[in-house]
Amino acid sequence: GIKGYDAGWHDKHAQKAAEAKGGPWKGAFPPLPESDQKLLKTYLDTRVAAPKLVWAKSVFLSSGCLGCHKLSGTGGDDGPDLSRAGEKDPGQVSFEAVPGKRAIANWMAEHFRAPASVVAGSQMPPVPLPRQDIEALTFFTLSLRRSELPDAYSPKDRLRVLKFGEREFASDGATLYAAFCSGCHGQDGLGRRLPGVVSFPSIANPDFLAIAPDDFLRRSMEQGRPGRRMPGWLREGGLRAEDIGSLVSHLRRLGGGPQPTVPRPVRWAAADPAAGRRLFASFCAGCHGREGKGGEGPALNNQALLEAATDDYLVETIRRGRRGTPMASFTDPSPLRPALTQHDIEAIVAYLRSFQGGKK
Repeated sequence: GIKGYDAGWHDKHAQKAAEAKGGPWKGAFPPLPESDQKLLKTYLDTRVAAPKLVWAKSVFLSSGCLGCHKLSGTGGDDGPDLSRAGEKDPGQVSFEAVPGKRAIANWMAEHFRAPASVVAGSQMPPVPLPRQDIEALTFFTLSLRRSELPDAYSPKDRLRVLKFGEREFASDGATLYAAFCSGCHGQDGLGRRLPGVVSFPSIANPDFLAIAPDDFLRRSMEQGRPGRRMPGWLREGGLRAEDIGSLVSHLRRLGGGPQPTVPRPVRWAAADPAAGRRLFASFCAGCHGREGKGGEGPALNNQALLEAATDDYLVETIRRGRRGTPMASFTDPSPLRPALTQHDIEAIVAYLRSFQGGKK
């Protein structure tokens, strides 16, 4: 209930069992270890006032929604602010692609399952969750409305968010990843490829993490990818510097390997960019675009990427390829193309650096 539970219940039960001379209480409740008491407290805390809402909120915060949507001032800007999403007017939405009753709850649930079918042109990826979790997301979203209540009747966590600017989630890497990153990059970090939507890269791919230094990961999160859907997260309403550090550590755990060493200078490739341009047009433009601005593959003509990437990272990406993606190793010949030499690869990197206007 709203008043909570008696925090001293354990000691009272143990005392009653110890004092009982007979009946069901005698010997029925031996004292529990402190570790078990802590687990029970964690569980009981979720059963106070609105346990269904607590669970629904946990589904929301573990589904990556904050990567694109703001909630109470925190989150992304790619999608609409959800702080008052529960006030959506059913008269202002189309139910043409929504089965069942013309109710806003049905509209929201179907929108989570198939956004582009419900809202024409939507770039929101479908939410890959089972029915009960979709219902929980709908329930939580409908709860997002503003009512003027005396503070004594408002949930304490909501008051701390609205009045003191506290966040509604923990700051460990796994929780932050689930809240901000998993909607696009997948719960396992292995990316998502969806029809009609720009693909989201695998950031826990072992081939990627084996050559990406922590500084590259950190700067990618801080600055984002201008021109792509990846925003820079080091900002007000986004992530803090220590959060980004926690996320980098979490990615290392997902990939199962340590940070690679960087033995050479950040910029060292000194081959001919004109030769690199010709090679790029033959071997790379089909996926990355004629001017490197992206297509099936990510945009390489991207200043934030080129600022963060070392020459080692670029050379090794071309040399090794990326398992689980169309990007194969270019040192292995195929029926469609010859193998590239080390000098060829360095020439392509020199050409990519030309996108920076000759900046060293």
